[in-house]
Amino acid sequence: CELSGIMTMYVADLPTQTQAGMRLGFNEKDELEYYLFRGTGEVVGHLARLEPFDEHGEKINLGPRPKPGESAANPKGQRTAYRPARTFPHMSEEEMHQAAEKGTMAWNPDSPRAQLSIVSANIPPLSNLLVGREFTLRYDNDGPIWEYRVVDTKTLHWRNKDEPQWHQETYRAFAADEKLVFFAHMHSGSRPRASVKIALDLLNGLTTCILSKMGTEYYGNEVSYRVIFGVAGMEGVEPPKYIRHKFTDELVGHGYTRSWSDTMTSMHLYTTPHSAAWTIYTDDQTLGLQWSAPCIYVKLRTGVYLFNLVEEACDGIETSIVMNHKTMRVCGFEFQGGSGGVDLSVEGAIARSIGSYDVKRFFEPKAK
Repeated sequence: CELSGIMTMYVADLPTQTQAGMRLGFNEKDELEYYLFRGTGEVVGHLARLEPFDEHGEKINLGPRPKPGESAANPKGQRTAYRPARTFPHMSEEEMHQAAEKGTMAWNPDSPRAQLSIVSANIPPLSNLLVGREFTLRYDNDGPIWEYRVVDTKTLHWRNKDEPQWHQETYRAFAADEKLVFFAHMHSGSRPRASVKIALDLLNGLTTCILSKMGTEYYGNEVSYRVIFGVAGMEGVEPPKYIRHKFTDELVGHGYTRSWSDTMTSMHLYTTPHSAAWTIYTDDQTLGLQWSAPCIYVKLRTGVYLFNLVEEACDGIETSIVMNHKTMRVCGFEFQGGSGGVDLSVEGAIARSIGSYDVKRFFEPKAK
């Protein structure tokens, strides 16, 4: 069932790569839509199945197994429906601002998101590569120019160029690759509340920033963001004049698992050049509920990518991570807001490649 309520049901014959099915529901014009269809296709790839060999899809297991004498949480025949937009509270810009004024939590170990990840050994150690450095980040197309002075592994000062006053922020930084730093901090006091997640290459001076803020045209508590490219001015580094980090489609069609902790693993499919899907594994490693959203992919180096996604119409959370396919490690940050305020937290994962689909060719520009 799609979010519109239309049901699609079909039978697929893999040896002949044909299908037959039906659609039933109401379309965007509130008209009844019902028809039968046939189709042909091709097998474009496979993903590894991680569930036990004796799992045959006869039950839905989304949580702890029932104790002896208790009834199953999901009776036979029950279909699980994922409707996060119905449970996601709608907040106005003013409501979100008032919540942010009462509680803005950067790296707060007591925040809900931090509690989910703080016990995980999969978050890499903090990096000291920026400690003692002074640098200026200049972003293209009349983008911001920020000056930085880094005090220690958790404290920095920053300001807009020519601004007389410095702002002190707590930050966190990871070494995503050799002398490649991924760091983040809040812009305290901003309205709407904003944060930056910055990839800074200390070898060539290239930088990419995810500049995020609370609020979209739909929800005050849903994150919106833009991507800006630029260069860094610092001692000992001469940045290129024309070369920048760039958007990429190299990951399209690939699937990975990400073990965020010993109790939470998810599957991530990079389905198109501009979107991705993820599924949370259940206790016995079968797949559970799936969601998808628009995203961006930026190539930082060979085998190292910046990925950013907001769980739109879901919970409004932004995930900003750098994926290193040489080490199969992930480091990054989550940014979110709600009635409890605004939260910026760290995250990390161990990755595994689980296969791919040959689908990139379907997204190439075509003449009409």
